[in-house]
Amino acid sequence: MNILALLQCTYPTLSKTDLRRLSRIIVAMIAMTGRVTMLSISRWAGKGGSYRTVQRFFSSLLGKTVSSIAIFALSLINVNQRHSYPSMVEQVIRTQAEKEAARARTKKRKARKDHKAALKGKRGRPKGSKNRDKTKVELTPELVRIQNMVRKQISILQGIVSITYLALDGHFGNNNALQMVRQCDLHLPQV
Repeated sequence: MNILALLQCTYPTLSKTDLRRLSRIIVAMIAMTGRVTMLSISRWAGKGGSYRTVQRFFSSLLGKTVSSIAIFALSLINVNQRHSYPSMVEQVIRTQAEKEAARARTKKRKARKDHKAALKGKRGRPKGSKNRDKTKVELTPELVRIQNMVRKQISILQGIVSITYLALDGHFGNNNALQMVRQCDLHLPQV
């Protein structure tokens, strides 16, 4: 079917630019496989369907990114049925201190990258560096929030369901997240 023919009824309300964006998004959604997210839509949309374009389209008619809410959810997953059962959902409200800490981490990461660029050519472990205990970490406010949710969920389900693994997004693919999971007496699955 011709997507543009289906969009004829929207001509009076949408601009030509929005119609062009919508047609690219629809074609991408029909052609794509896997999860439908803004990132995957932008990957399938091709030329003229960048992530920012998709984001702007879903951010109403203002033509710019609109701040929204962030939600973190815990789900029980039945791997045999490939089905997820949401069990706890909380809105993420970042405090001013968390925002400042995120900015400081970004600055520190940039400084570390610049430092590595300056030392380029030197291989191996830096002189004078010591071994450290990687199990002793300071959890970020985000990880503390998640850890509290996980512990609350485990206490609610205690005696009903035995939870062994905690599956997390790639954003949490770091040692701090691993230690947070281990502190909850859980394991990360190997994928």
